[in-house]
Amino acid sequence: MSIGDIAKQVDARPGQVVTVALGGADATELVHALDVALDDGRDIAPEVHFVLGRGGRTREGTIAQFVAALRLPYAAAEDWDAFIYQLGEGSVGSRRCIVVADAQELLADDAEAREELLFHLPSGPHCLGGGWTTVVLAAGPGQHS
Repeated sequence: MSIGDIAKQVDARPGQVVTVALGGADATELVHALDVALDDGRDIAPEVHFVLGRGGRTREGTIAQFVAALRLPYAAAEDWDAFIYQLGEGSVGSRRCIVVADAQELLADDAEAREELLFHLPSGPHCLGGGWTTVVLAAGPGQHS
C-alpha cells in the first residue's frame, strides 16, 4: 500500500485509532501526505502532529513528546493525571491527526498507561463542534503497535 493510499485510509476514519505498517522515514512521509489529504478543500484543515514512540517508553517521556507536539499548556507536564485531563481540553471544533512513529515502543513497559492514553486521545465528533482527533500508530513492518 502506498503512502498516499494510507493517507486516504486515515482520512476516512476521523476520530479513531488507525494502525499502519510504516517505520522511520516512511512515517515522516505519511505526515506530509496527511497534510495534503486532510486539507483537501475543507473549511477547517486539521493539524497534523508527529510524535516519536521511542521517546515515550515511560509516562514521563510520553508526556514530554505529546505536550511538545500538541503544544499543550505547561500544566499538562506536571503529572500523568494533568496530562490526561489536558488532552480533553480545547476547542470542540478542533481537528487533529497525530502520527506516532515507532508506535510499538510507546509506553511499551506500561500497558495500563498505554491503554488509558489510547482511550483518551482519539475522539469522534464533538457535540455541535464537529471536532475530532485521529491517532495513527505507525510501526515498522513485523512490529506490533
